[in-house]
Amino acid sequence: PELVIEITKRIKDLGIDIKTCIIGEGELEEKCRALITEYNLNDNIDILGFKKNPFPYIANSKIGLLPSLHEGLPISVIESLILEVPVLNSGADGLSILFKDNSEFICNSIDEYCDRIVNLLNGKINLKKKCRTIVKESIDIDKYIKKIINVYEGK
Repeated sequence: PELVIEITKRIKDLGIDIKTCIIGEGELEEKCRALITEYNLNDNIDILGFKKNPFPYIANSKIGLLPSLHEGLPISVIESLILEVPVLNSGADGLSILFKDNSEFICNSIDEYCDRIVNLLNGKINLKKKCRTIVKESIDIDKYIKKIINVYEGK
């Protein structure tokens, strides 16, 4: 999450009005809150904590970020792609498999994340169709949707 905060700071420093939300809980929350205050990003970043249903937040997002150094294949990435929200990510572990043919989603530095975000926000690149392609080629969507519904319904 510290990288998400740093990326948000750099985008804001470019003069771009950016709003970031961090969903989830963890041991870094207080450190992140302190960093947000230090960088004067209280109006730009919301830490929302755990959300049982993150879909409304994802659906209202333009871009997802997952700059993790270690990662399996998080459900949030699949959910984002289903909702056609591109997820810029580190390509770590399971992400490298999902995005193996779509390197434009993978960023190797903070500068690369920032450049890609700026280009997505100003319309120079559009990755929505690629989101659909990744999901279609990688996931049995009907089976996945049934599993998600069962989870949310407690079955």
